Amino acid sequence: MIQEIGGLLGTFTGVLIIMAACNFVFKFINRKWGKKIRVNEKNGKKLNSIIKFFSKQHVRFGVLAIVIMVIHVIFQYSWYGLSKTGMIALIIMGLQGILGIMLKKNKNNKKTILMFHRLVPIMLIIILAFHPA
Repeated sequence: MIQEIGGLLGTFTGVLIIMAACNFVFKFINRKWGKKIRVNEKNGKKLNSIIKFFSKQHVRFGVLAIVIMVIHVIFQYSWYGLSKTGMIALIIMGLQGILGIMLKKNKNNKKTILMFHRLVPIMLIIILAFHPA
């Protein structure tokens, strides 16, 4: 039972991370192809509503991903012991959260912080590729 709960929490964490990343993905789509998409008014409204949703929920998805990931680590640790890739992923997620807070609070170096906030998930994806399922 604990194994299934731990696995489910890990999967849910992954889904939340993907949903948080959608904020960047849809804003990128908007920057690259927004004008072409908006030629059709209906598609433009859809894109705007999608961007608005993911922009508003980005922080919630990220915070929830960190919280669920911590719970996942506790469950998995109690059953399997320490996972090196899991702990590295947790540290990377913590770093990502700190960068997010810095973006909100810090008015200086925002470009640099944002660049790292966008690069850290790539490290997370790489480490999770080696994380046992």
